[in-house]
Amino acid sequence: MIIEGLLSRLRRDGVHIWLEDGRLRYRAPKGVLTPERIAEIRVSQHEIGAFLADAQSLASELTPIGGDRPPGALPLSFAQERLWFLSRLETGAGAAYNITGALRLSGALDVVPMMSKSHCQNSR
Repeated sequence: MIIEGLLSRLRRDGVHIWLEDGRLRYRAPKGVLTPERIAEIRVSQHEIGAFLADAQSLASELTPIGGDRPPGALPLSFAQERLWFLSRLETGAGAAYNITGALRLSGALDVVPMMSKSHCQNSR
């Protein structure tokens, strides 16, 4: 859509556009709003105003993130709750953070040449 492209370009360049008492207002860094850009905004002001009004009405219907949660600490995630529980359960809480795993090595381990090299270097 043409209006979305225009608004995207303006926003990228630091132009802030909003509706105030049904009128289109805009603010921009110095030198960004050239006479051509102002003319482009004025030509499309009715479409921009309708777009912004629609966006405001849609935004008012959305539930804010966080809902009715009172201000303060956020709830723990399930992983955090598990770690908290394990830290309370055990006196040495460090064990709760260990991740177990196994590694299988196959083949011959050639220890002697390595020992010989380091032994020779240390004896010189």
